[in-house]
Amino acid sequence: MKNNRARQAMIEEIDWQMDMVELVSQIFGRSRSLVSSNKILKEWYNPAIADELHGYYSSQEGKVSNPFSQFLVETFTSRMLAEGYSQDKNSGYFTCLQSFLLHGYANHRTRCARFK
Repeated sequence: MKNNRARQAMIEEIDWQMDMVELVSQIFGRSRSLVSSNKILKEWYNPAIADELHGYYSSQEGKVSNPFSQFLVETFTSRMLAEGYSQDKNSGYFTCLQSFLLHGYANHRTRCARFK
């Protein structure tokens, strides 16, 4: 599947050990680049189906069936725990990051206000 190849390329091309702020910036930059150049990924923002896609990938079923999501959870969890963040704080920050990736800036601000 083309989406999985794009995600695998991200996994292979990004240095996952770099500074966390730079890492998140790289993820967003690479995601934006992939979306803008891929017709299938552009559907994520198609108003006719965006809610359905976002709902599925936000659900437990969608997260479990998405190897890239699993990679991000494992990578960020182990990295943040190694850097001294509590499991609770780690979970909250990662939920925030997922919210931003899935729903965009407006919803991200609402969902992540408690982490300011």
